[in-house]
Amino acid sequence: ANEVLWLEPQVREQPVGGGRGQIGLRLEDCWGRICVASVTPGSPAATAGVSFGDIVVSVNGVRTESESPDQVEALLEGKPGSRVDLVVRRGGMDRVLTPERVGGR
Repeated sequence: ANEVLWLEPQVREQPVGGGRGQIGLRLEDCWGRICVASVTPGSPAATAGVSFGDIVVSVNGVRTESESPDQVEALLEGKPGSRVDLVVRRGGMDRVLTPERVGGR
């Protein structure tokens, strides 16, 4: 018997006014881990204490080990003014940071 599976499209909720807030990070793959490639000076990430070379362990409770840098950057985006729970590892110690998203594209 032939079966047809219908999938309903999922609409991503966009904030009123369009833009997605960011925290000022660029990420890259470092030997299977997601690490910070750059931090924008003066950005929420910089103010919260994120540094070049930090390993991103999780974003809002989502572990990053099976994600690509682009997927993790998408997790970091959200409504401007909202906070993101970011766990980074530096020198073998995990730090919990909560930068506030700003601006929009």
